[in-house]
Amino acid sequence: MATDFINRFQEDVQLMKLAGLTHYRTSINWSRFLTDYENVTVDEEYAAYYDQLFDALLANGITPMICLEHYELPGYLLEKYGGWGSKTVVELFVRYAEKVFARYHPKVTRWFTFNEPIVVQTRVYLDALRWPYEQNTSTWMQWNYHKVLATASVVKRFRELGYPGTVGCILNPE
Repeated sequence: MATDFINRFQEDVQLMKLAGLTHYRTSINWSRFLTDYENVTVDEEYAAYYDQLFDALLANGITPMICLEHYELPGYLLEKYGGWGSKTVVELFVRYAEKVFARYHPKVTRWFTFNEPIVVQTRVYLDALRWPYEQNTSTWMQWNYHKVLATASVVKRFRELGYPGTVGCILNPE
């Protein structure tokens, strides 16, 4: 919120247009989009913000490119299930993606599951640079596996539902 984009996006979209941008990549914050992860309850006020943002982008000739998780695993899911170490989180992520796709597929055709999916667990469980400051190769591998499984499951579901566009993953160069 350092730039107050959530309140000033209309002005920023105009600046994007003036700069000649044709695409804009951002993420939907999972922990704000849903108020209940197990029941997949959407926060309508927050979801309406994205409706307005996507409408403004499209009205100005800018294609939205949306990432479903950009280092934003909800803390609740880390505490209750152990984060990406749990297959339950994979299942909840797929249900979250389904809700996002259902709402925004008329406005968005370019989707990404994760931004740099190995960075968080590498810094946490391989390098031990972040909380809980423990090296744990087994947990690191489990998180990697579940993020790959989540991506494959989301891509499969996206295709089954017949939405237009593409869905993939933004890989890091490491």
